[in-house]
Amino acid sequence: MLDTSHPTESQLDQEDREHVAALCRLMAHHRMGDAANQVVAVRSRAFPDALVTHRLGAFFDDVTASQMATCDYNGTDLHTGQKLPFGEIGGLNAGILNLTVPIFQTRPEINCLIHGHSKAIMVVSMLEGGLRAVSQPALYILPRMGYWPYIFDEDETFRGSFAEAFQGRQVLMARNHGFYAIGRTPAEAFFLTFYLSQACDAQISAMACGDRLLEIPEVDAFRIWDKMQTSIEYHYDGSMEWPGWMRMVQRLAPDYAS
Repeated sequence: MLDTSHPTESQLDQEDREHVAALCRLMAHHRMGDAANQVVAVRSRAFPDALVTHRLGAFFDDVTASQMATCDYNGTDLHTGQKLPFGEIGGLNAGILNLTVPIFQTRPEINCLIHGHSKAIMVVSMLEGGLRAVSQPALYILPRMGYWPYIFDEDETFRGSFAEAFQGRQVLMARNHGFYAIGRTPAEAFFLTFYLSQACDAQISAMACGDRLLEIPEVDAFRIWDKMQTSIEYHYDGSMEWPGWMRMVQRLAPDYAS
């Protein structure tokens, strides 16, 4: 266990690496993996203007903390001083910088970003109506969610547009693609990811029954969300679930921190 009373730079960096590895393992366990094509990153607490993320080619079901990269916003490894190669196994996916840098630079309260393509979310992203207020987990997500177009080529305008789309939001559903979730903590980012996936899974399962969906009126959905935010028993930010999720990782994948 790390000494958290007065953590050193190296202790903070190690804990950040463990958080990324734990998030990757949780996504794999909950069947939200996609080979080597997703993104999990946290803002570095040890180094300013830096982030911790997995390397290109990493699979979420076996990634470990020691395999992570701590790099600045230009992709330079802060431990070696070398530029991480883009597009090479063991290097860096340039798309990670395109996603994390505009968010971490414009949203100082945000410290974690998750991007994925889990099946249920992809299905709902293809539907014209998108996510609908037909379940309680959808109510956790909808007030904090927007939509983002399918963009394959991330040109010079991408970062500014991406940051703007996230204003006042924590989740973007990318049409015909997947999702992006951001949180003040790794716990919050995964809470949003977990319940977005659950809401989408419940919706498409109900739609498969062939009956008309019973939708919660928008005014009621937002009123319920307002009440949820003032609850003294539940926090809707992952803080209550995170210790349990970490126990799950330690039980199922104890090598994640190695």
